[in-house]
Amino acid sequence: MKATYLSVSGLGVGAVLVGVFASATLSQASDLINDLSATTAGEAGDAAGPYLAQDFSTSLAGPLSGLILDLNFSQAAVTAGTPLDIFVYHANGSGPTSPLPFFGLLGTVTPTVAGANNYSVNIIPGHSFALTAGQDYSILMDTTLASGTVAWEYTTIGGANAANAGNPGTFLSGYTAPDGFTWTPSGDTFQLQVVPEPATNVFLGFGALALLAIQRIRNQKA
Repeated sequence: MKATYLSVSGLGVGAVLVGVFASATLSQASDLINDLSATTAGEAGDAAGPYLAQDFSTSLAGPLSGLILDLNFSQAAVTAGTPLDIFVYHANGSGPTSPLPFFGLLGTVTPTVAGANNYSVNIIPGHSFALTAGQDYSILMDTTLASGTVAWEYTTIGGANAANAGNPGTFLSGYTAPDGFTWTPSGDTFQLQVVPEPATNVFLGFGALALLAIQRIRNQKA
């Protein structure tokens, strides 16, 4: 009776190539939008909002798998260490409109550095919202929720577009609001990076790998 265990060497060249393709798809996934390399023009916090939002549009569909924000926390906020909630809303040409599921809560950011720093949002499991191609979205925060103060670094529209050149998403306007409902365009863009999950190609790759593995088992049993 032949063994039915699997090994990379037993799967054949085709399966290895499929596995490499899937890995390459993950490593080569591009940002949806990203202006973190643009020159910072200033920072917006309580005085400008305290509600801050950055709108963007997407030409890619898929789960929102990563978000990085350029935030400036005070030392008091760092000392308190209270996580700051980050939300995702639907948007239109006038700013954020309605929240995505779970009241739009994507995840949190915990202050660790006094001053400007890039923070990866800790996405809550199950809250990796599926983005729809052709839709406008908004990343939103309420700066008064920070224990201390927090500002969102921003850049000019020109700086954001130059830094984002080649990415499939588009920066729209940044917005501020005194009440979370009456949004005013800021004339600049708040600095962030949005990364979609390249789920389709990866799952196709692993699906083909699984089919080859099953065929290998059948051949060994024959």
